[in-house]
Amino acid sequence: MIEHAARLDASTRRVDSVRLQECFGTGAKEVCGDFAELWFTTQDPSGAAIKEGMVLKRDDDRFRVYWYRSDTLFTELTRQAERAKAQSTDQQAEEQRLRLQGAYTQMVERDPSIYQYPVCIDARVSRSVMQGDLMQQDQVSGAELDRRATACSAELCLTLVGQKVASLCL
Repeated sequence: MIEHAARLDASTRRVDSVRLQECFGTGAKEVCGDFAELWFTTQDPSGAAIKEGMVLKRDDDRFRVYWYRSDTLFTELTRQAERAKAQSTDQQAEEQRLRLQGAYTQMVERDPSIYQYPVCIDARVSRSVMQGDLMQQDQVSGAELDRRATACSAELCLTLVGQKVASLCL
């Protein structure tokens, strides 16, 4: 919070409004005491206009920052949430890839002829690209994949749908 305020050009900070309040917040989060709500217009180092707001609370005859918001803080919090979501999505994709690779390795160890059919990378499973029904991992065989490949005009690859294996024509 203080970092974001410090990044702004303090010499450009202008008070837009000041409002004294006895209580701050709503419902169960309402806190009462001596509060002052201040809103500023300031600039970042590039000269862009930034809105800032803060609530000060008086405790023991000293004012302390109780709450602070600014356009730059909101932008940073939004970016952090987007990065966390992207990392979570990347992590899920990596976990899915590892599960698929593990299942593929087990199937190839059981029947080496399966090796001629690669795993599908970044493929969307849909009825239009599936060759045959989903199979249990222990039911996948080179012979069954050869049969399905004859009906496929492109390349046959394998992926997981839950715990089952799908053969896709891509």
